Amino acid sequence: MFEYDIETISRILKLEEFDLEELNLNKIKRVPMHQYRTSSLEKPLLLIENLQVCIGLYAYSKNFGFAAHLNPIVMRGDEFQCDTEKNIVYCNRIDDLFNAIIDAKIQEPVYIGISVGFNPVEKTYQIVDMLDKSIDNLISKLNIIGIEATKLALRENHIFILDSVNGQIITPSNQNVKQAIKIK
Repeated sequence: MFEYDIETISRILKLEEFDLEELNLNKIKRVPMHQYRTSSLEKPLLLIENLQVCIGLYAYSKNFGFAAHLNPIVMRGDEFQCDTEKNIVYCNRIDDLFNAIIDAKIQEPVYIGISVGFNPVEKTYQIVDMLDKSIDNLISKLNIIGIEATKLALRENHIFILDSVNGQIITPSNQNVKQAIKIK
């Protein structure tokens, strides 16, 4: 798998108007399309970028981060399970997320969310609906075993950084300005 070097990550973040003064680029791990990544002490920041028709599935808790870059249009790898007519019926990343949470032995609440890209299509929203139900089931499963979990509202960020240290989503400064304008 091709990984971006720090210069490439820096160029992407500059183009998207992230505040680079606030970020340690050496702590960023990029999440490639069709893949997922978990945060670590060395790389606590997970970068999801270039969400067009794609969906970002993410979760975080204190010192835990999980992010997946899902492409519901181009089938590749083991992201999804399909029926005999090639309709997506399940997202395997839900199981990967559950296993990552269990492996991390999380004691704090877990926050789980979805972000759609800048060019969603009907299939994107069909998968978002399926993921929404799957997240509800996952939360019930986690609650049964004593892990508090909460579903977050749907986001519309085509690029974001999941900060597992501070438990937050970092978006470009230009998106923050646009969001502030929408509120007024």
